[in-house]
Amino acid sequence: MRLWWKERRAQWDLWADGTDRDVTSLDAQLHQLCRDSASLIEAEPGRAGELWRRRAARVLVDSHPEVSARRNRIDRAFFVENRRDDPGTVRRHVLELMSLRDSAARDLGHASYPALVMWDEEVDLQTVRRLITDIVRRQADERRDAMARLGLHELTDWFPRLHDVDIAPSPFEVEPLARRTLDGIGLSQALPRICFHVRPGRTSGFVLDCGPADIRLFLSRSADPLLLFHELGHAVGRTLIAGPDIERLLPTSTDETFAQTLELIAAQTAEFDAIYEDPHEARRAQRIRDVLENARLFASFEFEMKLWQNRSQPEKLYRDCYAEVGIDVADETRWPLDSFRSLDPLYVHNYIMGRTVGAATLAYLRESVSRDPSPAWGQWLIASYYRDGARTSLPDKTAHLGPADPLSGPSQHTTP
Repeated sequence: MRLWWKERRAQWDLWADGTDRDVTSLDAQLHQLCRDSASLIEAEPGRAGELWRRRAARVLVDSHPEVSARRNRIDRAFFVENRRDDPGTVRRHVLELMSLRDSAARDLGHASYPALVMWDEEVDLQTVRRLITDIVRRQADERRDAMARLGLHELTDWFPRLHDVDIAPSPFEVEPLARRTLDGIGLSQALPRICFHVRPGRTSGFVLDCGPADIRLFLSRSADPLLLFHELGHAVGRTLIAGPDIERLLPTSTDETFAQTLELIAAQTAEFDAIYEDPHEARRAQRIRDVLENARLFASFEFEMKLWQNRSQPEKLYRDCYAEVGIDVADETRWPLDSFRSLDPLYVHNYIMGRTVGAATLAYLRESVSRDPSPAWGQWLIASYYRDGARTSLPDKTAHLGPADPLSGPSQHTTP
């Protein structure tokens, strides 16, 4: 775990500051340690042993020397060399990285790299596909109306035009807003262990746990409260874990659910209302953004899954998958520049899944805990989601929602 935290701190330097760090060397040490400790990991009993085996398998693949070297080469191109606009070179590295990951996963006995990831995440791929496909289909009319109103059909225009939906908040200070929001929902005990970094950077925001008591939250801008609430969700979830270190290594499915859930909950609070002239309109804008982003993320997920099966024509796949939700691709050669193809593999679906669980959680809290946001909400989140960390899987956590659990069967849940 000491080596893991050291690797996280090196990653922080790279992402937050663009400072070149030898992450590949640390990956090699982690990989070797997992190889050398295989018999100990295999012999570890109970849930802790199960978690060590899952996390070690991911380390053996993603920190494999060849995988790590290729991944970190792409990482450096993005954050150190500022070569985001070089799709040709990155394309070759991405395709080679996918092959290396797939081969390393198969060497461990998994059917594929995606199969390894879903096993580690403890979520079922068919459940994930059902859930996100169902959402995008049910939101089809709402999405088409929003795209028509915005004149939004081309992927290159997506993020600039999506900002047209935004409602500007009143100026606010990041840490005081975070404190007031968490106070109102009974989660202020997380704040002393979160270190805020609000300054210019090459990425909009992220959270890294660089030690059990060293949770770092980075924001490159403070104008978007939803971005703050999202990253705060990551930080709070990691901070309030009560168990040993292995339970702090959250699967990304759980980690992203924590972020999406707090983002949705915080948007219902008086603190959110206070920074908008028309809070209702701000929430309506959030809904439109979520519907549009669900479509883009679904297309990205479909593209990724098909690309793992057949990497011979990625440009055609890219265009076809986005066309399924009415998004045109003017330049299909830019597909490898998306971090979900290289640095964040098999991650993009977690945003939709987390948002869905978040919506179901919000509805449950309103119906079963208190009608309006209150400290009782935080108590429920700590007991049901945060405290156990990775000790309980995401499906085990959402089982607390009872019949409203979106992961338990055919979708009958609240639309995210």
